[in-house]
Amino acid sequence: ENEVRRFLDAATDLAETYVGQVLGRRTFTNELYDGANEFIRLRNPKAISITSVYENGALVSPTAYSLDYTGQRLYRIGSGTLYAQNAYGYWSQGFNNIQVTYVSGYINPPMAAKQGVLEIIRHLWQTQRGSMSVMGRVQSGDDYYSTPTYSLPRRAMELLDPISLPGLA
Repeated sequence: ENEVRRFLDAATDLAETYVGQVLGRRTFTNELYDGANEFIRLRNPKAISITSVYENGALVSPTAYSLDYTGQRLYRIGSGTLYAQNAYGYWSQGFNNIQVTYVSGYINPPMAAKQGVLEIIRHLWQTQRGSMSVMGRVQSGDDYYSTPTYSLPRRAMELLDPISLPGLA
């Protein structure tokens, strides 16, 4: 049972690293960010909800910030309404002066992502259980092999590609 759990954890880590986002659901507590910007780019994108935000040690009202629809950026609201001019303000200047706790990931990950993780588990299981073929000198990288010769299977990459965040993985 512990071995299966290790494979599941390793496969999930590989998949999350590849797509640049959390696939399950995880809470990130008290992450520190620098101020003086219009928005904060969360380290673990695909945020579902913001639990709390502290600016210079003071709790920020939920009406004073806004999470963008992708769950990647946390904007500071500078005025009382989103429709006013200069609605987005700036986080106050400072080093590690913004503290954010939030929940990131998917409530229900896409089926392709789930299948991608299963493909990685299958690959990890097979490479542990049997011998892998080694590419010969006269063969090119495009030749077909019945057994995988790479760390992240192409089949898993193809399943995970549609949800990958560009520039983060």
